[in-house]
Amino acid sequence: MKTLTKRHEAVLKHVKSQPRKGATGDEIEIALGILHQSLGRLLLDLRGAKLLFDSKRSRETRTGCKAIVWVASQRHVAKNRAMSPKLQAA
Repeated sequence: MKTLTKRHEAVLKHVKSQPRKGATGDEIEIALGILHQSLGRLLLDLRGAKLLFDSKRSRETRTGCKAIVWVASQRHVAKNRAMSPKLQAA
């Protein structure tokens, strides 16, 4: 994946907003209003780009199924934290 679409960016931003908790696909669907069928591809793309990782934890979905808890890459989170003051100064 060479460029992130707005949907990729929205998913990544949501997961980054939950740095300790992470987010399941179900939680992302609810938060962003993205259909399950579309979200699967977005998550695979972000994982392939090494921007999201499987935390090796799981949580129950609305239907009681176990779901992967996704977390943002630590490098990506650290990079954005370092940029934060610059963005606020602009």
